[in-house]
Amino acid sequence: MRRPFPLLALGFACMIALLLSVIASGFPRVPGGDEDTQEVVSVVYGNILNDENLVHYMARLPLTLDILRLDWREPILYVDLYMTDQGLPREEVFHDLLEVGRFGLANMKNVSRVMMRVYDERGKHASLLLAVTADRTQALRRLSYAEEEDAALESAEQLVREVFKVQSTRRWQEWYGAE
Repeated sequence: MRRPFPLLALGFACMIALLLSVIASGFPRVPGGDEDTQEVVSVVYGNILNDENLVHYMARLPLTLDILRLDWREPILYVDLYMTDQGLPREEVFHDLLEVGRFGLANMKNVSRVMMRVYDERGKHASLLLAVTADRTQALRRLSYAEEEDAALESAEQLVREVFKVQSTRRWQEWYGAE
């Protein structure tokens, strides 16, 4: 005599799957969930940075440079970036620095300083190229003014150098020349 157990288990599994799909269809869809570009600041996490949402936010930033290391010691955000392409135009490097600075200082209420470093590669033999410090008190007024202006008037490099404290290494100068 054959036992109907395998058929019962299969039928039960199908009923559970059907029930879960009906339940899931009742949940509202997240706007823009299927799009490639999404807002960096999420309603779920709000505008307070913490250990739980740091990686989520940073992963959503539209950066050309890759993230090497993140550290959050309130009120300071530390971000280490590295170049994946050594032929990357310097303007793209500064664009990423501007993005990270704006994210931390303009979008997050509890970040008062963003400290960024850019390395030439990932690994033991990586060399520091740039070190950038962005302070909220110095940057917010200028960054909000720059957003109101025509963005084409200033390059990202010009804005970063004007608003943030930038230190370049000899290696940076070998690659890109003097400022």
